[in-house]
Amino acid sequence: MLKAKILFVGPCESGKTVLANFLTESSDITEYNPTQGVRILEFENPHVTSNNKGTACEFELWDCGGDPKFESCWPALMKDSHGVVIIFNADIPSHLKEIEMCTALEQAEAGALEP
Repeated sequence: MLKAKILFVGPCESGKTVLANFLTESSDITEYNPTQGVRILEFENPHVTSNNKGTACEFELWDCGGDPKFESCWPALMKDSHGVVIIFNADIPSHLKEIEMCTALEQAEAGALEP
């Protein structure tokens, strides 16, 4: 079985938890409650194609808290991940600026890690 670790990162109130709950068919949240640190949701998809073969995949969705105090943890959480999804609300102007700063930081850190 394939395994995939996917992180959801982005500013507060961008919809990371709502999207994670939707994808994992978790319970609905009726009121806003900021994620503290990280929340890990697991689910299986039996219909993933790899090398033209059908196989199952076990996903870990890491719903990362968007508060700036948690952003310094994101690089450590990204260790051994297979993907990072940056989520933001285009209707909130400050989100775009936060995402630009975040991606610049991640690109700088990625460059520092490369040999």
